[in-house]
This record gives sequence, structure tokens and C-alpha cells, in this order.
Amino acid sequence: MHAGVKLTASGEIVHPARTEAEILVYDRDFKGQNVIPEGGKCVLFGHTPTRYLTGRDEILLYPREGVEAPRSIKDCAKIHLDCGSYLSGRLGCLRLEDCALFYVSE
Repeated sequence: MHAGVKLTASGEIVHPARTEAEILVYDRDFKGQNVIPEGGKCVLFGHTPTRYLTGRDEILLYPREGVEAPRSIKDCAKIHLDCGSYLSGRLGCLRLEDCALFYVSE
């Protein structure tokens, strides 16, 4: 997704085909650390550079409950990919098979 997905009151992901386009493109709520989708697939998203949340240009992994260190995207509920490369010149890369993170700078 670009910005986020719509969640039901219980945290289940609403299928994107049944979600308003504005949420998929402009949502600012999904990036919240306490907004964790329940069940389903991992949601990869961006829109807001992570530096505005952590002060660092990094990919943020949100593990599912009970997972200490994600070893695949199945272990994550969501992954915030926007490192703000247009601001910092730092591009973040995620290897899907094992959630390894790599960064390239100018």
C-alpha cells in the first residue's frame, strides 16, 4: 500500500477493493505504532518517512504478537518502508525471505 489500509474495529484488514482510495493513498493513521493489523498478510507501506516517527531514516518492522525477531514477512503484521530517500539520499532495501535490511547512500 502507499499509505495504509482500512481496519475493522477488531483490527482485521478490509480488502483494498472495499476501501476508499483516499485511505490507500493519504492515510496518516496506519503508521501509528499501536495500529497493528490482526491476522492476514503483512502490509508493506510508506507515505510518511520514518524519520518523523523515530528520528532515523530506517525501515520499521512491526512483529506479530509473540515474535521477538522477524525472520520472514510472515512474522510481521506491517512493515514501514519509507526511509525518506528524497530527504536523506539513503535508500532502504528489505529482503523478503528473511527480513534482512540493507541501506544504500549516495
